Amino acid sequence: MQKGSLMQAGIQTSIQWPLTVFYDHSCQLCRSEMHNIKARDHADVLRLVDASDATALARHSADKLQKDLMALLHARDAAGVWYVGVDAFVVIYQATDMGWVGRVLNWPGVHALAKALYPSVARNRYRLPSRLLSGFFEASRQRAKRRQVQAAAQNAHWQANRCQAGRCELGAYAEDGNAAAEQAAGPVRASGTAQQPQQRESI
Repeated sequence: MQKGSLMQAGIQTSIQWPLTVFYDHSCQLCRSEMHNIKARDHADVLRLVDASDATALARHSADKLQKDLMALLHARDAAGVWYVGVDAFVVIYQATDMGWVGRVLNWPGVHALAKALYPSVARNRYRLPSRLLSGFFEASRQRAKRRQVQAAAQNAHWQANRCQAGRCELGAYAEDGNAAAEQAAGPVRASGTAQQPQQRESI
């Protein structure tokens, strides 16, 4: 069981990964942000669950009322510890390549302000300019996918041309590397839904 820790003033706790995230999939803005976050979850420690789907909630034994899970973002770690609202965002972003967002949200002043504003934002999320904001998150997700593809291609190139003791090992390395690059470069849909066959998301 993997562990992480946050030691700033906002949250001072150890996180037991993986983290199950309960979010409103019916909200376009929420959906776009979560898919962007999942695209950056390179360690695959986030499990997304659609809080608007009662069947999905039943499978995950959320132990909380659906109306509460729909009202604010919730996350539960492997030890059963719950993080709600801004605290959920803090720990969620820690799992991504944008960990700095979580660290900033955990600064004392920022954390207090965000906690004061977030409930109002959550209540009015369907009234926000979702198309504009979703476009921002989708562009960010696409950039993350491109970087992932580039990293896989670079790793494949390195593996294919790796030399040890004056002898280059091609063959298996080249084949494995090319396969990894092709898998990472799988189709990316512009609709905002992450194309990740290995993603354990219930929607």
